[in-house]
Amino acid sequence: MMKFIRNKILVPILVGVFCGLAALLLKRSTEFAEEHLFYFLVNTWYGLLLLVMPMTGLFIIWIGNRYIYKTSPNKGLGEVLEVIDGTKDSIKSSKIFTHFFNGFSTVSTGGSTGIEVSSVISSSAIGNTAATWAGFDQQGKKYLLIAGAAAGIAGLFNSPLGGLFFAIEVLADTLSFDLIGVIACSLIGSLLISIQFDHTSLFTPVHHIWSWRALPFFIVFSAVAALISTYLTRLVVLCKSLFIKLMDGKKRVFVGGLLIGVGVFLFHSTYGEGYQTIQSLLTGNLVAINDGIFNGRLPPSLILLSLAAVLIIKPLITSVTLASGGDGGVFAPSLFLGAVAGLLYSHSLNQWIAADLIEVNFVIVGMAALLSASIQAPLTAVFLTTSITGNYDLFLPLLITAFLSKMIARKILPYTVYSYSRGVK
Repeated sequence: MMKFIRNKILVPILVGVFCGLAALLLKRSTEFAEEHLFYFLVNTWYGLLLLVMPMTGLFIIWIGNRYIYKTSPNKGLGEVLEVIDGTKDSIKSSKIFTHFFNGFSTVSTGGSTGIEVSSVISSSAIGNTAATWAGFDQQGKKYLLIAGAAAGIAGLFNSPLGGLFFAIEVLADTLSFDLIGVIACSLIGSLLISIQFDHTSLFTPVHHIWSWRALPFFIVFSAVAALISTYLTRLVVLCKSLFIKLMDGKKRVFVGGLLIGVGVFLFHSTYGEGYQTIQSLLTGNLVAINDGIFNGRLPPSLILLSLAAVLIIKPLITSVTLASGGDGGVFAPSLFLGAVAGLLYSHSLNQWIAADLIEVNFVIVGMAALLSASIQAPLTAVFLTTSITGNYDLFLPLLITAFLSKMIARKILPYTVYSYSRGVK
């Protein structure tokens, strides 16, 4: 009985606590560095440094991986999935720190991705290391690794349900009561940290009612979201393949870093995670996207042009970030693209056919639809979106668009960035 309590309850709760702390620390430190560095650069004559700042972050990562950690190039979530499917026995304990630092270095210096995958790998390594120390068998190690990843996601987004469904939809190869129990205990540990230190939504809550009259527009938008997500996925896969074939590690850093720098210099909203832009769009501030090369010069009639340009450029810069050695994934880019796509879609319909749509609702629904299509995990997308926006009024449209966008994206492209890395073509 004592062994059961220790292995199935106490150890997972402690893992959840440590994963929650690690996720919170990574989130807070990255937000602080990203915000202060970005605003310092764009508000002073040092703005030209935006051209080289992403390269600096990538070069720091390359130096660390090659000469300090001596690890293989970043595989993203594939490192976790390889342990789950039995390809590898475990994740090195050093991954706790290397992915934490590399995720911070990538995003804070302008790499156009997010810290979510870095946090997942770091948290998985915490779970795997704890299981090894506690003397768990191979199945116990796998369960605690998955539980750690769930706690990391829950800690980042303050969303226990988001963490639970991420573990179920994306990570777990099979489900059992034991696994669900271990995940639940780790989520309790992560929740204890969130309650103590971080009990607010990622974005300022926005509440708007929705009308059944808007439902057909939500359904059509599902297809739009699916198309954008497949564009993102194809670009990530293509860029990684091209960079590996054509360049060695150092060249990837310089070429990729320069491309990213040009992108964020021309379109400031593509810098880092882009969460500040999402917050502005949630308040209906269209000017948030009118920056960089536009620098507020575009008249309202041409704002749609800048939104469309960002939808094309952001996936390219994200792909280059990951292909050139950046640490991250498609979580934050999908949320960003969903918000921009939702605003572009609804604003266009309001202008062209007087659809009278509530644009902020489509910003929120867009985040869930794009994320669901990109990682093919609709429940994860729905519960993460409701948690980070504090909005449950749109639960039904969120469910409908998330499931439809996933189904359409899967018909177009039978793999995600993560499943492709495991050989699923």
